[in-house]
Amino acid sequence: MERKKKIKYCKLRLSEEEARIFQEKARHYDSVSAMVRNAVINFDERATLGKYDAIMEMITLYKRYQRDLALVGNNLNQVVKNANQLAIGNKLNVPFFENILFPHVNETQKNISLIKRQLTNISKKLVK
Repeated sequence: MERKKKIKYCKLRLSEEEARIFQEKARHYDSVSAMVRNAVINFDERATLGKYDAIMEMITLYKRYQRDLALVGNNLNQVVKNANQLAIGNKLNVPFFENILFPHVNETQKNISLIKRQLTNISKKLVK
């Protein structure tokens, strides 16, 4: 591959700390200039913005479902506690399972499946 002559000069002002970071990161390159060129050439701001948007979407999803899962979990805990109390008193019967426990378990499973699907969809955006 033909090497193009580099004739343009770019002056950059840095703090001592920034200069140290540049030097540290450039140690795997031939020079700081090579590192900066590589970073600029390989940086894709559209992909970065897309990933940022996906991360923000995921944060929103986590906040929304954190509350929803807590409510469903509390309801499920109450139902299981009632089942345990009925079992202790030998009053646990099939209608309790069919009418109370199973619907709560099914609702919980549906909510968890929905959350997993949404998280998977967002994760796919992040790895593009």
